[in-house]
Amino acid sequence: QMYDPLLLNHFIYHAYNEYWIEGIREYLPVKVVVERIISDVNNDYPVVNGYNLYQNYPNPFNPNTVINYSIQEAGLVKIKVYDILGREVAILINETKEAGYHSVVFNASNLPSGVYIYTLKVNGYADSKKMLLLK
Repeated sequence: QMYDPLLLNHFIYHAYNEYWIEGIREYLPVKVVVERIISDVNNDYPVVNGYNLYQNYPNPFNPNTVINYSIQEAGLVKIKVYDILGREVAILINETKEAGYHSVVFNASNLPSGVYIYTLKVNGYADSKKMLLLK
């Protein structure tokens, strides 16, 4: 993610899409522009309306992936990872966070390939998503 001063109300995310061109795998850059919401002249950050747990990226992954989430009020944030049998395999966050957009990197180098579930719990909100580790 990068802030572009020429697009004062936008964030620019750079990503790569995989294409097969004449039997050769190519990764071509894609630029995604996301409009910022401005609530105050002195506010440099987008306004958060609600709580969200986003799909990890990349997915599938090996061995690192990023989990993004947003919270509208400060609170005790808990993000945990479970294996498909429901056993807790990692605690990524267990601390108070301010309102806003946040991210955490999950390193699964010590885990076997498989489906994992990550959960976010904060201020009475709870959500979970699946992710796939391929080694």
